Amino acid sequence: MKLELAAQIEMIRKRTGWTLYIAREDEHGALLDEWIAAEPDHAGRTTASAWLAPGKGIQNLLLADRTGPLLFLRCSNVMRLDLQIAPHAELRAARALAIGRPWMRAMVRDQGYRELIGETRGPRLVRFLERIGFRESSTEYVMQL
Repeated sequence: MKLELAAQIEMIRKRTGWTLYIAREDEHGALLDEWIAAEPDHAGRTTASAWLAPGKGIQNLLLADRTGPLLFLRCSNVMRLDLQIAPHAELRAARALAIGRPWMRAMVRDQGYRELIGETRGPRLVRFLERIGFRESSTEYVMQL
């Protein structure tokens, strides 16, 4: 029988000593600013204030063990967009995507998503997506759930 999520989390907490806190700027901002300043890839690129900013679809967490804080997590809802365009309808599909973009962005935001992600290797589609506001990202890693 599967344990409920809360029971699984409690079992892990007891076994490991890990505790998960809601991270807040007033409580954790100074610590996070210190960690950001010590990380060459992050220093000058973000702040605790930006990292811990609340928002729809955002959850800011701090994981600690028995010794102390381990890591901050900023969890954001993202939506993966997969497209299959009808054969010989590329121009009509492009027009629909371009004209429908404001509606799609609003709909996705209203549902609490912070980012829209898609994958393609088609050079024409890449150029089109860039024209309507997508950007290439080569620094992200994906885990299928």
